[in-house]
Amino acid sequence: MRKYLPILISLLVLSFTGCSVAGDDSGYDANNGNNLYNNVNNVNNVNNWNNNVNNTTNVNNTNNVNNTSTTNNVNNTNNVNNLTPEELQELLCLDATSVDTTFFMSADDSGSQAQPVYARHLIETGISNTFYAAPREYEFLNYYTFSYEPAPMGELALRPELKYDAMTGEYNLLVGVVSHHIPITQRRPFNFTFSVDTSGSMSGDAMNNVRHTLRAIAAQMREGDIVSMVNWSTSQSYPLDGHIISGPNDPTFVSAINNLIPGGGTDLHAGLAAAYQLAHENYMLEGVNRVFLLSDGGANVGVTDAALIAQETELEEGDGIFMIGVGTATSYYYHELMDTVTDLGKGAYVYIPDQSEAEKMFSADRILSNVEVAALDVRLQVTFPPMFIISEFHGEQISVNPEDVKKQHLAPNDAMLYHSNLLYCADDSEDDGASFTFRVTWTDPSTHMPMEANLEMTLSQMLTGGTAHLEKATILVEYARLISNADNLTATAWGEVRTALMGRMNAYNELVEDADIIEVLNVLSSVHY
Repeated sequence: MRKYLPILISLLVLSFTGCSVAGDDSGYDANNGNNLYNNVNNVNNVNNWNNNVNNTTNVNNTNNVNNTSTTNNVNNTNNVNNLTPEELQELLCLDATSVDTTFFMSADDSGSQAQPVYARHLIETGISNTFYAAPREYEFLNYYTFSYEPAPMGELALRPELKYDAMTGEYNLLVGVVSHHIPITQRRPFNFTFSVDTSGSMSGDAMNNVRHTLRAIAAQMREGDIVSMVNWSTSQSYPLDGHIISGPNDPTFVSAINNLIPGGGTDLHAGLAAAYQLAHENYMLEGVNRVFLLSDGGANVGVTDAALIAQETELEEGDGIFMIGVGTATSYYYHELMDTVTDLGKGAYVYIPDQSEAEKMFSADRILSNVEVAALDVRLQVTFPPMFIISEFHGEQISVNPEDVKKQHLAPNDAMLYHSNLLYCADDSEDDGASFTFRVTWTDPSTHMPMEANLEMTLSQMLTGGTAHLEKATILVEYARLISNADNLTATAWGEVRTALMGRMNAYNELVEDADIIEVLNVLSSVHY
């Protein structure tokens, strides 16, 4: 049986459709917000809830809609796991209202995509039979590919898909926020600074994977690009400082890669400070300025480091110096470091367990989606018709208050995907003419002007539209939750869900033959309870 955490939903209908310079960003009424879900911002990482209501002790810091006492003690409903699906849906629907409600959502930076690779590595190598971590479903949606038609240059496109699932009585909703396409031949010059952890813990596979990553990047460099490198352990060394690249596989760059040798202690702060200094000294106003942190994660981020990283993302000119995190350890990997620095540094976060993954993530097809930026400060706003509620949200943050949802960056050749499950809670049938309204706001990285795009669709229009991306996204979300047993299923129930999901994957592949779904099907076949 599914477990749900109720999230109240109402709507503010927007009728304008198109792309324009943004006006008022919020549409948020503080009084109404307090009456709805005063502390919905406390949900933050919804994926960490595991959608287990009786484990969600703060669900009622929501000030309870209209002070409805019936929802006041949802967290005290210790017998919720004994409810039938129908009884549980009835409980959730206590939060439904007869007015429209607007929610603001975040799916994290589109480059955050480490967890599915780390999970796959642990399972396929036999290090673990399952994945013991709260799933970050949005990273699975970021990592695997979706073939959206690109937005016009300089714009973002809203691509929602909706489907009713008769088995669960829910609607599955996917909102794609899609960026424009940039051919690799038309990219901006690169100014890359590599901060390489060369401490003793990096011996073996961890350092080999650093070399694989840097060689993959070296193959994509072109004449005029700039690379710098600071190696840090107990002390720092500078193999490259503002080196001007002669072309792909530049000999000087490759030599510095080949000469990386681990040994010594760990001084993350000095390594970061030195890397940012080099990035500033070689800053290219019209280029892509990035600091790469390559490490096994065996260091802590102090207050000074956090402030430094955050400060560098907001330069007065250009689009900032963003940090890209590359995790390379194979056995004992501490993801907290990379998760923290890339969250602060507003850059991509990837996990590289071998040469093939390095070449995949930094290939001509994917390097721009990991290092470039098409839109800054992206935030999605969705307005739902009356009596609809969200039973599950698989992004990073959601709130009725826009200030409680962190804005994120979107790369070109990419999309942010927001996946959720909805319930319709009225006794009468759904109104086919009920409106869903979508609004995305962002900052143009070149002009720093506020921008927005809007779309309004009726329930009927959404249900008769295509669902190809939604079908794949739903499979990936359920896969992410199953391999970590996020719903706390018994062994028997887990096995039944696994069998059913593998059947759906096979059926999907008969229609599409999708390499991503083939990959996760193979991983799932190796997972045990």
